[in-house]
Amino acid sequence: MNNQHSITLGQSLELDDGCYRFVAYQSGFFKLRSETTDECVLFTAIELARLSPAWSPVNVTDLSRPPVASSLAAELEALSADDLALWPHLQELVDGTPAVGSEPRPEYDPRLPMTRRRGAKLLELERLGIPMSERTLQRRVASFKEHGVAGLRDRRTSRNERAFHRVDEDVVTLLKQILAGYTGRTATSYAAIRAELAVALMDAFPDARERPTMPSVSSVARYVKMLTGDQDPTLPGAQRQTAGLRPQRTFRQRLSLAPGDECQMDTTVFDAFVRMPDGRVERPHLTTLIDARTRSVIGFNFTDGAPSGEDHAALLARTLVPQPLRPWNSLYAELDLPEMPWAPYVDGEEHRHDTHRPYIFPRRILIDNGQDYRSGTLHAACGRYGIDLTEAPPKSATTKAKVERNFGSTSTMFARHLPGYVGGDTQQKGEGSAKEDVLELRTVAELFDQWLAIVWQNRQHEGLVDPLEPSTAHTPNTMYAASLELTGHFMIPLGEDDYIELMRRTERTVQSDGIELNGRRYDSPYLAPMRLQKDANGDSVKVHVHFDKSDPSQVWVRSSDDGGWITCEWTADAGLARPNERRMLANAAALADKNKSLTNDDAHLVTVRLRQDAQATEKQRRAEEREAKKAKKKKAKSGQHADLADIQTIRPRNERLADYLNFEELGSL
Repeated sequence: MNNQHSITLGQSLELDDGCYRFVAYQSGFFKLRSETTDECVLFTAIELARLSPAWSPVNVTDLSRPPVASSLAAELEALSADDLALWPHLQELVDGTPAVGSEPRPEYDPRLPMTRRRGAKLLELERLGIPMSERTLQRRVASFKEHGVAGLRDRRTSRNERAFHRVDEDVVTLLKQILAGYTGRTATSYAAIRAELAVALMDAFPDARERPTMPSVSSVARYVKMLTGDQDPTLPGAQRQTAGLRPQRTFRQRLSLAPGDECQMDTTVFDAFVRMPDGRVERPHLTTLIDARTRSVIGFNFTDGAPSGEDHAALLARTLVPQPLRPWNSLYAELDLPEMPWAPYVDGEEHRHDTHRPYIFPRRILIDNGQDYRSGTLHAACGRYGIDLTEAPPKSATTKAKVERNFGSTSTMFARHLPGYVGGDTQQKGEGSAKEDVLELRTVAELFDQWLAIVWQNRQHEGLVDPLEPSTAHTPNTMYAASLELTGHFMIPLGEDDYIELMRRTERTVQSDGIELNGRRYDSPYLAPMRLQKDANGDSVKVHVHFDKSDPSQVWVRSSDDGGWITCEWTADAGLARPNERRMLANAAALADKNKSLTNDDAHLVTVRLRQDAQATEKQRRAEEREAKKAKKKKAKSGQHADLADIQTIRPRNERLADYLNFEELGSL
């Protein structure tokens, strides 16, 4: 029984003149509908208490009916916006109360048939953007008449039942065994899984009368999703593998206070074709070193093929040495980009360095377990400057999430604008990507450095959102300036000697025309004392040549006089600046790709074949000459003069004249 001092929507009341149902409450009035005459009356709380002091409710025996709200306010809060908009229209259909305006509308006169009124209301609701079928409107009106405002709610209840309560346990057990066999396999379909399940049921239950009911394909799909989650065997293999690497624990951030406290380093294949120094068109490898605190890219390196430990040491060298000024540094002023906080404290010679990008000394670098990162060269270079190398746990993609995410941004924001762009997967790649007029590797490296300094470092980064003001996003440069001012820590940058020392090196002799390295010639006037030098044994003296694999424009050699570094320029580099020179070389490379050419081995084989043909021809000619001499000698021994045997008999003159044309006959024709 309900509390006798309260009344709920939809409740039946036994009053003095009959049974009424409470259908609405508004402006202090209770609206009751007579269950006998179907007429509605309004009562105040005092009048209702006087007519029925006890408010005796009629017992409701339909226990399947969902409970209604204890008050009209709570009932209205439970209604959706569509239900609230429909309320006055249903009321108009029941008793003619106008849903629009204050005057009753004739098309909804209660004396008209309900079918006619519903037809008019359907047209009106469609104009108002609330379309529904006649059967739905009829059902909503009946529910409103029966329960009042409470009848506007969706009275369907959700099913709260166990996940597999409708399927036999043996089916679930067999399905689990089948799904366990799909670990690491290629993606399949739910139909294939259902077929395997059907065969397993036949094997487990030979008697069809004892065999559990076989679920449908849609049911199998639902069960597979519940049993496997993100390891659904119908998902792509790469997606399942990535999901399997996700740690099964609460995610937590590794906070770094100052720039350089944690840097992340990784390598990927660049998403665009470039022209390599040897003329080949390939996709290079890009290695990036990013600061976790500020998201600043503090070092990068392009390599032809997979990088080695020496390549990573070269990247570290470029990171530790301040960036020099470039010809495009004038864009800083044009774009009104700010300088770094330490810029006012450097002057004179130090102004040849770039003061618009941060200098960050990496105190800790997070790397993966690749052979190139575990090389002794990289560890020795980091140990020399006190840099800690931390290896990420195996198969933990989230450990270096920031540098992994940076690769995606580089692809979509930089590589996409280059000729020869291939996209992030094979489905995006066009068939003519490698045939475009792609840029040279060092041009791409220079352009990427410019893009990092101007665009990336001054772009609002989604990972640098202010936690106190989420609408504010910082740039790597502003985050660096703020962090630097807070920590007050600035490393003294290394110099040119440290940079060259970290470059890879090899041994070469100094010839009269310079040093030959990787098919290029390098020379400098300061190499004069070192040219064509011999040791005590008469062998050529070799010197250590340091070079940057990604920059073929120069190499460095220790001077034999003062021990300083000699910068040797690429002798052909100046010639490449001639008009149309690079275009001519690009056309030559394109023709070389289209036309067949001979390698050194092919050239030797063809030469041997030509020589053999020439020898065979000459041998045949000599044999023919010998046969002719033998025939001549044979005729001489038989008494015939060899020279007279071939002389033709002279014909008489009259016979010879007949061979000529008869001009008289020719004229009569």
